[in-house]
Amino acid sequence: MKRQQETNTEWEQTQSRWTCLGAYLQYGVVLLAAIGAGIAYPCGLSSQIPEEVRLPYWIAVLGAGTLALVMILKLTIQTEYTHWELTKDRLTWTTGVLHRETDDLELYRVRDLVLDYPFPCRLFDRGSVIIYSNDEMNPIIVVGLVKDPKELFHKLLVAIERRKQEVEVREKEELVELKVD
Repeated sequence: MKRQQETNTEWEQTQSRWTCLGAYLQYGVVLLAAIGAGIAYPCGLSSQIPEEVRLPYWIAVLGAGTLALVMILKLTIQTEYTHWELTKDRLTWTTGVLHRETDDLELYRVRDLVLDYPFPCRLFDRGSVIIYSNDEMNPIIVVGLVKDPKELFHKLLVAIERRKQEVEVREKEELVELKVD
């Protein structure tokens, strides 16, 4: 709590591992297939595989299993090292393990917010907040599958309005007349 008072942090969270669920399932299937192939070999498959194919068979099985494990670890580490922080002025996110990159968005540049809260994610109290901004480098920012997205959405709305009033930002809306003949 002391750190939040010093940096004016209103909300912070790391990326959820749920964002990688599809990839986890894909690599999990590959890993299970490799394990199944490794188990099937000593259980009778060895007599059906010709001698000259056995070494490439094992290389393929071990390679597929190793690749699947490495990719699962990579995704886990990447999501663990993605950090989001909302202060009174900006939204900041940091990504990377060895090469850390930090980017931010000034809150007065936000044009619109969308709360994406689909049913399967609601079961685990996860959702995404999509931010549309005037920032050229980051016109669309997805804060993906965070815990309690309604809280973030509300805090963003309040912080954005407060910041726009402080900076005295006025949005220009164009009215277009349609002539009907």
